[in-house]
Amino acid sequence: MDCHQRRGRIPRLPEGKKFPAQPQYALCRCGQSANKPFCDGTHTKVQFDGTETASHQPYLKQAETIEGPTMLLTDQENLCAFARFCDPKGRIWNLVKQTDNPEARRLVEHEAGHCPPGG
Repeated sequence: MDCHQRRGRIPRLPEGKKFPAQPQYALCRCGQSANKPFCDGTHTKVQFDGTETASHQPYLKQAETIEGPTMLLTDQENLCAFARFCDPKGRIWNLVKQTDNPEARRLVEHEAGHCPPGG
């Protein structure tokens, strides 16, 4: 099977949609499933090549660290999903440098927490 097997909790999904608890999930990796975020076997019909190409180097060795007064932000651009959750209130990379301000700190926590690969 060329699905992404995952045990336990399901990753963050769109609000409002409920999924029953299961001991194991098969998540779609090809992007073509009619039952997203779950695998329906479509990858076999679309000749999906699921060869892993990600680095096996530890995250912190790949990430840039941006230091703020009260927080550190690690950023690994290769993992970016370009969902732009990091941009709406002043770009997280700028905000982290202002984290001695409670509102900026709150925004950094919010934006980082909504980042698909980093949240």
